[in-house]
Amino acid sequence: MADPLTGAATDIGTGAVLGIGTRIYRRLSFPWRIAAGARRAAKAQGYFVSRRRLWLVVRAKPVKAAIRSKQPGQVQAALTLLKKVRPVNRDGVAMSEQELFRLLRRSYFGAAEPAERQIALHDEVIESVQALATSGDARAALWRTFVDQLSPSFGQDAVAIRESIGDSMDRVLRELLSAADRAALLRSWAVSPPSWLPDHAGLLGWLGEYSSEVEARDAALAWFTRAIELGAVPIAYWKVRLTWADPDLDEAATVDYLEDVSDDLIAKAVLPGDPEERLGDARSWTPQSAVQDSIRSTLIADFMLSRLQLDDLIEFGTTSFNTKGHTGAGGLAVEAYLRRSGMDMRGAHTLDLSAGLALALKIRDARRRWGLSSGGAVARAMRAYAMLTNYEGAWNLSHPPTATQAEADHPEVRSESAVLLALFGNVRAAREQLDEATPRWVKLQVASREAELADDADRAAALLSEAIDAAEKESDKADLCFRYAILGHVHPFVDELRGANPGIASELELIAELYTNVPGAEQRVRAQAPKNPRLSLALIGYYEKIGKTKELVFIAEQAAQEWGDAELWLRAARALQGSRTTALLSSAHPAPCRSAAPTGATSSTPMSYSLSAGHHSATSPPR
Repeated sequence: MADPLTGAATDIGTGAVLGIGTRIYRRLSFPWRIAAGARRAAKAQGYFVSRRRLWLVVRAKPVKAAIRSKQPGQVQAALTLLKKVRPVNRDGVAMSEQELFRLLRRSYFGAAEPAERQIALHDEVIESVQALATSGDARAALWRTFVDQLSPSFGQDAVAIRESIGDSMDRVLRELLSAADRAALLRSWAVSPPSWLPDHAGLLGWLGEYSSEVEARDAALAWFTRAIELGAVPIAYWKVRLTWADPDLDEAATVDYLEDVSDDLIAKAVLPGDPEERLGDARSWTPQSAVQDSIRSTLIADFMLSRLQLDDLIEFGTTSFNTKGHTGAGGLAVEAYLRRSGMDMRGAHTLDLSAGLALALKIRDARRRWGLSSGGAVARAMRAYAMLTNYEGAWNLSHPPTATQAEADHPEVRSESAVLLALFGNVRAAREQLDEATPRWVKLQVASREAELADDADRAAALLSEAIDAAEKESDKADLCFRYAILGHVHPFVDELRGANPGIASELELIAELYTNVPGAEQRVRAQAPKNPRLSLALIGYYEKIGKTKELVFIAEQAAQEWGDAELWLRAARALQGSRTTALLSSAHPAPCRSAAPTGATSSTPMSYSLSAGHHSATSPPR
């Protein structure tokens, strides 16, 4: 059987054991994860409970059964047991067992396997729908069930819209949350609105916002257009949202479209201009809904990222996610962790990557629970795993059963998979990840790698240069410039980068000089490497390339000790002990990590990925 990451032969038995082991672990840890999630939710409300005590009760058969099926008799038995472990606040007031059970149910939705979770959510919606014909209390409970399945921002706005349009909002959520494919339903409604759907500007705008979050961009454009026609306010916000949803609007067309609202703070925050003034405009803008507040957080976080305010962004984005469920700002905090890991001189390289990975997975799980697209969070988590040189972890995140099918099919996930496969020399498998939705600059990367493996250095460099030109985001361009420098070239974009990031620009030039053997470059890199993780990685890759084992070991050990990177210790050991150590390590590692240089890959491939993904540069406004 071929290894999916490297294309090399693998042991089928080993892979099967690993898969079984993962499933066994997830099953055994399931009650613990449910208890941990409920405990966090209770803590957010100001209540505290021992995780172990809660876990012991969750393990009890009546509680497990009630959480899974919510049968009345089982629920009553579970509530009796839950009375013993009710969380208590600082005033000594205990949370009701009913509220604790609700938190456990929500945690169950987050911890369950995708298929099981979908069935449970569907059953809960159907059960609640059946209660519509009963008492007002049942209708209130039904509404609470609906709102609990939305993100905090969408839930708050749904409650506000319901005050205007009444029970029609109940039906909107009932139909939406019970749909097997929410994006398809929203597209269908956008083309042919149901007769019962109110022509209410606020509702249609909400449907547009929701469509954007489930990757139904065409539907979002239709909803925003209709909402604006109906007089949605604030008009500047809705026009900005329309520009983000319309793929045919370039920068000039966007400026023209927003001309009549260009004095509004939200428009000033997104239109071209001085970054500091735009950040001030974003901070000064007063949102009029919870979703608008989440957009404001994303704008502020994006400006922080572009201005290299990584420490501030990590605190701001993490807090925004933990307290308000703002996954946009939280996702940019993940980016800040990944960027800071490549420029932090305090020995926190691995800690930053691990924290970024944990946050990305939390965001993925939250968006899964809320029924929103989670592919972007998975792509970020894949990058974190790869930068930690856990390539099997990165690969597993992109495919079922770890990934949902929607995540596996997400363009960003497929792009990350394609680049990772190509860097490890499996170009054929990388091409299988490409489709019409794959950005041109990603396809060019794969083609460049193919040329490199064929020893056509000139074509490899030309294609990578073309990829840099094709990339839309400055951060992606700068990522590729590092890989281009390893090929011995400096792209013209480096001159544009120099204004905001003079240090990064100088490093790129120095790396290119190193790989083209410019006299004195090696000495200058060695002098700076002890306090610069990027230059250390570049130098290690260079010594691997030219076979300077003694020097490689020295720099790898120095870097490993400085930043606590276990993979660098392993690399030093491989180089020092040669093929014997490599063989021993290969037999001990899972399939995608079985060698430092899989079939067709250069020995510096992991370094190349970590180096290019770990720097920082400006980013484009959120889309």
